[in-house]
Amino acid sequence: MSLFNDYDENGNLVGTTDAPDNSDRRKAGSAQPKLTYGWSNDLTWKNWSLSAFFQGVAGNKIFNAIRASYSDPTLLKSFGKNILADVATEQHANDSRAQAPSTRYLENGSYLRLSTLSLSYNFGKIGNYVNNLRVYATCNNVFTITGYKGIDPEVNLGGLTPGMDMRNSNYPRTRSFMVGVNMNF
Repeated sequence: MSLFNDYDENGNLVGTTDAPDNSDRRKAGSAQPKLTYGWSNDLTWKNWSLSAFFQGVAGNKIFNAIRASYSDPTLLKSFGKNILADVATEQHANDSRAQAPSTRYLENGSYLRLSTLSLSYNFGKIGNYVNNLRVYATCNNVFTITGYKGIDPEVNLGGLTPGMDMRNSNYPRTRSFMVGVNMNF
């Protein structure tokens, strides 16, 4: 069974309960990062150019509401719906409060992302008609380093539910590849 801290009317911890109420809620972190950073670097060697943009945040918490909702064992028994594999090993089968909001689903939201990586080659002037020719390849959302168990640690930090990763909150960043040619006549 899930147990929660139980506080009296003065805010003193008096034990645990399996049925928490609003007086048992406590601040457990902030969705706003303590540090937001970005770093861009351009390297050039002969006719080659490499451009990289890193970005990320540190010092924030994310409430993984998706993980909380899929931790409810009654979904499997009553509706035949999907649940997390962790439910079989970490929870009691009759725990009806497993999905209740708690620090169990509060995770570190820090991440480092290589947001854009671009490699290009400049051929320069070719013949009488092409003054400059450059060929390039770019990848967006190359990789993300994080300890967050959800799909994407870059969650909405505004509105009424800042720092909550919910199924309908945003679509995760996709990785895209582009190739192109720039020509000046």
